[in-house]
Amino acid sequence: MILLEDPDGVIKAITAEVNLGRVKLDVYLLPNNEKRMGIEKTSLALGYSERWFYNRTKRQSKWLKGLLATGFTGAQEEVRVIRKNSKGDYVRGSSLSNTISLRDFTKLMLFV
Repeated sequence: MILLEDPDGVIKAITAEVNLGRVKLDVYLLPNNEKRMGIEKTSLALGYSERWFYNRTKRQSKWLKGLLATGFTGAQEEVRVIRKNSKGDYVRGSSLSNTISLRDFTKLMLFV
């Protein structure tokens, strides 16, 4: 399936928040119905700082090699969040977020 992209190549998505304990996770629905998780809140849900995921995956460590052995891909996609109001109408303004797949999120949660 082809994803809809804006002129900058950023994927457009609709967002929601999911409560996971004391952290509200950012969840994104892409045009192809794929669901992705925001990286920063994923790190917070694991009890670390927002930069934890970036720091742990930017270099080849034993930890990362072990995670990759579980089938974790680490593939990140930047999405542009399209906002809607309570009536379901699109509103002005958008934001960007780095995301991982729901599958990678699950593997990361189980590994850590």
